[in-house]
Amino acid sequence: VAEEGIGGLAGRTKGYLARAKKEKEFQREKSRVYRDILFISGCNEQLPHPHRYRVVHQMEQLEAGGYTCDTVYFQE
Repeated sequence: VAEEGIGGLAGRTKGYLARAKKEKEFQREKSRVYRDILFISGCNEQLPHPHRYRVVHQMEQLEAGGYTCDTVYFQE
C-alpha cells in the first residue's frame, strides 16, 4: 500500500476477486464431470484404515486400468 497507494490495492483486490471467481466456476464445472465408477463408503471416518483398504486401494487399481473413480461418504 505504501508504494502503490489505494489505487494499487484496489487493482490487486479486483484481480484477486476475478481469479477467485474463475476458480470457483472451475470447481463447479469439475464437480459435474461423470465418472465410470462411484464408491459409496459407509466406513467410519474415525478409523482411516477401513476406508483406505476398502475404497482407496480399489480406486487406485481401477484408475491404473484407465477407469475414472470418485467416492462419497454415506451416513445413516
